[in-house]
Amino acid sequence: MDRFFRHALLACTTLALAACGALPTLPARSADFGTAATYAVGDTRTYDDGLAVTLERIDDSRCKPGVQCIWAGELAPVLTLRGGGLDAAQTMSLGTARTPRAQVGEYALALDSATEATATITVTRGGPDPGSGVRGTATVGPWCPVETSPPDPACADRAYAGEFAVHSVGGARVAGFSTGRDGRYAIALAPGSYQVRRADANALPSMAPQAVTVRSGEWTTLDLALDSGIR
Repeated sequence: MDRFFRHALLACTTLALAACGALPTLPARSADFGTAATYAVGDTRTYDDGLAVTLERIDDSRCKPGVQCIWAGELAPVLTLRGGGLDAAQTMSLGTARTPRAQVGEYALALDSATEATATITVTRGGPDPGSGVRGTATVGPWCPVETSPPDPACADRAYAGEFAVHSVGGARVAGFSTGRDGRYAIALAPGSYQVRRADANALPSMAPQAVTVRSGEWTTLDLALDSGIR
């Protein structure tokens, strides 16, 4: 009889925890760099350098049947990375259509496939493919409140040296870079879709986020035009 009551109590406790959303997270399992691992939502995988990757959720923006959509949408796993070579935890998203690859610090992530409940992801260490990335020149202007004809050379846009950040389409910061005195920059990135932003989005000169797509084995040119605010 005691055994029956103990089992009944355990079952009731489990159901109560489930109803309250208080069930413990799934225990972490190990994974290997360079090998695809299939995550369920809530899964955490640990790697040999201490990196822990958790699949938080899978966002579904796919067009619903019978609805006319401009974009077909995608499944977008949202991941949190902690430990390893990272200074702080970072949350980022991949996407089956727009951002199947992303770079977080020294870790490259590739989304192999996804369903509403699982995502198969390969994590590699050692930085992005040096054969792919973004480069260009940053300039700032205008320097005169009124344009003249012919243009005054003193009013021409000038090279800009400053700090910028690269974000995934989902909004997570994946890298940062500085432009030189001549405004030039080059940053290696894994293939995927990104946005380049000012590191301090509230400071002048201002710049709207710039979308860029990196393809395998290619360097994409993206010139950055900043607004001085002079009118």
